[in-house]
Amino acid sequence: MIADKEPGAQIYSCGATYDQASILFQDAVKMAQVVEDWNDPDDPMITYSGNAKVYNMAVLPPPQAHSFFRPISRMKGKTGSGPRPHMALCDELHEHPDGGVVEMLERGFKFRRQPLLIMITNSGSDRRSVCWAEHEHAIAVAQGDVEDDRTFSYVCALDDEDKPFEDPSCWKKANPLLGVTITEEYLRGVVQQAQQIAGKQNNILRLHFCQWTDSAKAWISRKKWMSCEDPNLTREQMRGRRAYGGLDLSQVKDLTAKAWVFEDGFKDVPAIDPATREVIPGQTVRKPCYALIVDSYTPLETLAAREEADRTPYKQWVDNGYLIGTPGPVIRLDIVAADLIEDNRNFDVVAVAYDQYLIREFAVELDALNAPAIKFFDHPQGINYRKESDLFMPRSVEMFETLILEGRLRVNVNPVLRTAVAGAVFWISPAGLKRFMKDKATNRIDPAVAAAMAIGLATLNEPDENSVWNKIGQRERGEQADQTKAVAELVNGDEIDYQILNDRSHPLHEAMVKRWNEQQELTDDDDDD
Repeated sequence: MIADKEPGAQIYSCGATYDQASILFQDAVKMAQVVEDWNDPDDPMITYSGNAKVYNMAVLPPPQAHSFFRPISRMKGKTGSGPRPHMALCDELHEHPDGGVVEMLERGFKFRRQPLLIMITNSGSDRRSVCWAEHEHAIAVAQGDVEDDRTFSYVCALDDEDKPFEDPSCWKKANPLLGVTITEEYLRGVVQQAQQIAGKQNNILRLHFCQWTDSAKAWISRKKWMSCEDPNLTREQMRGRRAYGGLDLSQVKDLTAKAWVFEDGFKDVPAIDPATREVIPGQTVRKPCYALIVDSYTPLETLAAREEADRTPYKQWVDNGYLIGTPGPVIRLDIVAADLIEDNRNFDVVAVAYDQYLIREFAVELDALNAPAIKFFDHPQGINYRKESDLFMPRSVEMFETLILEGRLRVNVNPVLRTAVAGAVFWISPAGLKRFMKDKATNRIDPAVAAAMAIGLATLNEPDENSVWNKIGQRERGEQADQTKAVAELVNGDEIDYQILNDRSHPLHEAMVKRWNEQQELTDDDDDD
């Protein structure tokens, strides 16, 4: 209002309610009233409106003439249109019921040369709120996932492993002014309250340690997911590798996702006691590793509108090659089908697991393109176990988690998949079975769903005696389902895997050499005949 010399500058403090907006504004009034040059009785620069309580500050002399600073809110039932802010300060965004105030102010920026919006907030508890959307965008900008030179973000947060109720050394991460505006004695007293009264813990974590406290905790922590991402993992590197697919189709709002999981060597992991679920000291188990690449598709015609609605940088992802745009208002399934056929040429595709939605339409497109024979298996999306199928979403989700936690999964770097994993939300049964909930997710999670289906298919033959699947769904009739049989036949048949054949350290190397020798003997016998 003073320093920028902006003619007719409109400055607003905004809140969920007028009273909340007034808190920040009244602090500004107190600061302005102690500046002598602004309050000369004979020639004041600023005038104050209001009797018992100031509700407006205005600048008198040019070039700032007609500039003012006042609190504002957007009351229910009113549009609140009209402000032309030069600067807006939005306080406690987590208490805003929607993005109405922020939207109203941002639309007025078009009249200004250099408008500025400052948002200040504690953490909230509603992951469908405008605060959560801005929080996620701020983190994406700070991490470099989103290129947005218009945004500067500063997010104070604890690390995943920090325990603020036990370790005071982590307090400063979420309280950078500890010892300046807030004392350690005060914070120690707050922590003691949390330790003594469990009902206070969530609010204390949220208001004093910047933690979102609703029940929808992050499925996979960002730190753990980033440890799986491998910038060196490429499609070309996977050429010729055995691959298992996952297909989640859509048309308009959701993304269509096609996931490929590749066999990727072996790793020794700590052995787990099946009775106690604890690590057995000094014992390891050799388990297979996997690599994951996910392609996502979106219609180009509606890109801008959905980018605005989802507050997600779809255009940037398309421009950078992370998201595939198809012409028109709906996703072109023929393009997805053509890509799958091309992948089948480049990879040794065992089978593809799919969600039933739109699969018939997709099959028509495959037929039109004269697709080669590719095995497709239905992957149920719910928690109900089907006797005719070993593919089971709770097991697929559990295997996804297990591969990540055991460090057995490499992932192609892609912000679309990363965002999907970060936004995944689950419905959890009393028995602990999980299924994805797209309608409750904070982001489009189709890439994560496709990845889970592909992982479930790829790990069908991997022994997992402690899984939820085995607890409730081990074959009652004592025989394998069709998918397990088919995958076993494809993987364990007469085929020669030359990668294993040439890898002396591979645990299946000797078996593959034996298979190769047997086939050579058969060939020699045929020649003799």
